[in-house]
Amino acid sequence: MDSIPPEILSEIIIFLDKDTKISAYSTISRTWQHAIEQRTFRSLKLTADDVGAFKDCFVSDNIRRAQYMTKLDIDLAYCRSSVPDVAIAFLNALSDIANRAPNVLPLTLSLSLPHSQGESDIWDIQLPDNALDIHQVEAFVLQVSGLGYYMRQAAAFNFLLHFPRIRSAKLSIMDMPEWGLRRRRSERQELGNAIQATDFSHLTEFVLTVWHISLRDENWPPGSLVPGGNLEDPYRTTMRRLSTAPNLKTLHLMGPLVICPDFFSELPTFPALEDFQLDFATETADDRWFFIRDEELEKRMEEEDEDDDSDDEESDSDSDSDSDNPWVKLTDPDDEEGPLEHRDEGCPPRFRTLPNPDTIRTLLLGAARFVQDNPKLQRFILRNKTAPGLREQSTAMMYDYMTRNLQLWYMKPGIPRSDGIVVRIQGEHKYLSHPRLYWRVGDWRPDEDVTKAWSEVTGPDTKVFFLKDDNFDPWSQWPIYLGDLEDELVE
Repeated sequence: MDSIPPEILSEIIIFLDKDTKISAYSTISRTWQHAIEQRTFRSLKLTADDVGAFKDCFVSDNIRRAQYMTKLDIDLAYCRSSVPDVAIAFLNALSDIANRAPNVLPLTLSLSLPHSQGESDIWDIQLPDNALDIHQVEAFVLQVSGLGYYMRQAAAFNFLLHFPRIRSAKLSIMDMPEWGLRRRRSERQELGNAIQATDFSHLTEFVLTVWHISLRDENWPPGSLVPGGNLEDPYRTTMRRLSTAPNLKTLHLMGPLVICPDFFSELPTFPALEDFQLDFATETADDRWFFIRDEELEKRMEEEDEDDDSDDEESDSDSDSDSDNPWVKLTDPDDEEGPLEHRDEGCPPRFRTLPNPDTIRTLLLGAARFVQDNPKLQRFILRNKTAPGLREQSTAMMYDYMTRNLQLWYMKPGIPRSDGIVVRIQGEHKYLSHPRLYWRVGDWRPDEDVTKAWSEVTGPDTKVFFLKDDNFDPWSQWPIYLGDLEDELVE
């Protein structure tokens, strides 16, 4: 059996009985053992209980197994110990493996923290200063929810400090209004500091997902998240830091992120950037809103309502109920920057549907300059979102007649509006040879200065479309556009 060439043996192993554990064949001979381990150690899925077994797999001569490993998923969903301690134990094990096995393959490391376990203290993940670098990790995915509610935002970047060859980083963090302004402002500054200390020299892809749900009551003042004095917003310093990454091609800031209207202003050029996406929240980081109440729409709908008297009575009743049970309130009424409490049941008072000219204009003009200053960009997406997730459905508003959509998609010739999951625009193939600028803004239109700025940036050959909300498939999980684009084209 040992005389079988390795490449033939590898093919045989692929067709082994699927009902039998492949590891059972490793006892045939040492040659079979090595061939089997090349498959069984290629991709590992571990839980919090597997730390000890993971270390034991690579003791002594078994360190050779490290050269087979290319993917490691660590799921701490049901961790019964301290999550930071278990995570650090896994990282220390990887560090030891990297030190003893010089000929390892590039590793994709995924760490999931998906379930809350009732912890109430804010926790961090901090490797000791003398921890060895983990050179084999070139792709890192950090997914958080639930328990991540208590994880410091900067902790996500503490991992990257020990991955000097990182090429792809996909990180998830949380930014919840319930935390209160004091914690959110502090976390934002710590995040900016952590990013400044991170080495991005090898980075080609960076995806940051911020789990943020906008305020349920849009009468509530959002408050300021930017530092006082002459300090710059940490999100803008983050953009400046990322612009120094010489190989960064993909930058997705998903969420939504709570940003300032001048987010794009006076940013350096990204030398290699090709694909950019930003999801922005309805509220701004400087205590304003990107949207305002559409008083004309509401007045028109009231005039068309044939049952004003009954609606008024219902409105008065709702108003009295809301005063007794507000949608948002301070946990401690005397602490204006402390935690908030949100009411979950019912339809929240979300009514801001009209783009605010004092803020959205600044954002759109800055975005145009950003595209102009980064000529290698092939795809640029800017979209407003109220909550995280892949779907792009309209926000649930206070009344059915209210909708809030603001999305801008710019594509160079040959680049589809697609993320590889679904075809987003079915009629797009007819215009793929042209640059395309898609607006999804309902009945609203950008002002003359914004239109002129984007026209100058995109050029005379660009096809400009204003997509109609009625042409999006309401039953699809994904935002599939069913229009043929001919009626939406701006000549």
